[in-house]
Amino acid sequence: MKKLLLGIFATLTCFGMMAACGDNGATSSPESSNPTESSTPESSAPLHEHEKDLNDVKDYLQGLIANKTLDTRVNYTVINSYSFFGEEAKYDIAWSTDVEGVTIEEGETEDTVVIAELEEDTPYVLTATITDPEGCHSIEISFDGVALKALSVIPEAITSAPVEGVAYKYHVYQSTKAIDCYFVGEMSGYYFKTSENSADAVDVYVEYKAGSTTEFYPYFTDANGVKQYFGVRLSDDGAHDNIVYTAEPISVFVWNETLGTITTHLDKNKEGKAADYYLGNYSTHVTVSASMLSYAGGAGNNVGHLVTLIDKSAVPANEKVAFEKEALNLTAEVAGEKTIELAVKGVRYSEVAITWAVAGENATLEGNVLTIANPAADTTVTLTATLTCGDVTETKEFAIASKHAEVNLTNAEIVNAAYALAPGATLGDYTLTGVISEIGDAYSEQHKNITVTIIVENMTDKPIVCYRMKSGAADASTVKVGDTITVSGTLLNYSKDGSAPGLVEFTSGCVLDSIGGASQVPGATEEEKAIVNQLYALAAGESATGPFTVTGVITVLDNYNNPTIV
Repeated sequence: MKKLLLGIFATLTCFGMMAACGDNGATSSPESSNPTESSTPESSAPLHEHEKDLNDVKDYLQGLIANKTLDTRVNYTVINSYSFFGEEAKYDIAWSTDVEGVTIEEGETEDTVVIAELEEDTPYVLTATITDPEGCHSIEISFDGVALKALSVIPEAITSAPVEGVAYKYHVYQSTKAIDCYFVGEMSGYYFKTSENSADAVDVYVEYKAGSTTEFYPYFTDANGVKQYFGVRLSDDGAHDNIVYTAEPISVFVWNETLGTITTHLDKNKEGKAADYYLGNYSTHVTVSASMLSYAGGAGNNVGHLVTLIDKSAVPANEKVAFEKEALNLTAEVAGEKTIELAVKGVRYSEVAITWAVAGENATLEGNVLTIANPAADTTVTLTATLTCGDVTETKEFAIASKHAEVNLTNAEIVNAAYALAPGATLGDYTLTGVISEIGDAYSEQHKNITVTIIVENMTDKPIVCYRMKSGAADASTVKVGDTITVSGTLLNYSKDGSAPGLVEFTSGCVLDSIGGASQVPGATEEEKAIVNQLYALAAGESATGPFTVTGVITVLDNYNNPTIV
């Protein structure tokens, strides 16, 4: 409707400009936004047209950036403007960062986030300021990233032939994205799958061919305890030099001292010739594939792409403990009763043992299972982890905020508690049942969510917005006005300053548990219910012959306070 209204009131452009920048539409002061926050307005006052659009642009940007790797050591691009489909007006997007090592280089349609060569990993915040075409309103959204330190050599790579019985990691440096990748024991087409997280990597061993001191078979052990051998062979269609793993060895490998990697021989490749192969990465794929050894060092196929073996046993004990200490993390806050299974060994170096101690009146520890009881009042649980490898020992302490949670509340009590929240405060992990009074944003096939407003226990003065509700046990794409639904999630009060009742909503990611019974309208007569259900049964563009009379509660006025109501 908002795009239609802009067209209808085109002759009132001057008036619209005055209204946009007048008292009721004064320029918004930008507010920091976390990518996990919803874009629902933070006040019950009607929003100017561009303010609503700003939130839409913010949501689009959030999804766009979510697909980028912000933890990187290479430059990347971001859009610097946005136009709604079919419209010429542009929403400007200005980017900024908070550290010297990450700067913004402006371009015509895209800006470049420039990552300097850094000596240490450096956290940074990337902030976008979105401004409407009239320059009257703006909104901010921020994203956290880490500018990774510059690499000089592949870390921990072995420099001699692998030793039988020693656990290695298959590692490849992906130069296009400047990231380290590790083989995870899975196949995808003609490639070995990889992960940037070394904790996902499987242990790789070698088994020397009987009677040989130079030839061997590399392998790993799968989840069923079966050896899986690496190999290179011609695909069935003869079009690919295929990288595979099998229960029986099909390829003999040798150590290539010049390149510092393992290679194998294929009697017949896709060109019908015999060739030597190495395992590596010669494209933008974050995968490991096979390539002819003659390509090594050529364009796009340099040594930095070669698979290397990392000897876990060669890493000093203090480095193993330091790595696992840095990787060890716990949740900062829990509400009500909570059970947490604690790590007992390192994620990369399993030889690092982890033991725990707990302090807190409402917390107990059995083995590695932490149980936190619902406290009578908010308190703190302190956990101490002791990491040990050989004769090296380190400790790390965690403070968990243990919040009191109300239990066994009725629907009405939950709604009242949510509306009593302080501005910006949340009420977590609750379930409400209510009747849909409005659909704010139609179901999105792309994002698989829908925004609806429900009325709980006929509390029409306290509506609850279910923001970006996803399918749970029930299908969110099928809901309509009048349906009784049950929703679970975190409730949030969006009042800015507490001077007026805030908008209360289930935050993004709330889940549709059920759609209950026939469609109904709270407080309506059977005749009124029949009328409403008849109207919603109409196909698009159809109408019904009246007259009809129904009584309801106004939930929405249009943005210009014209007599268009819901």
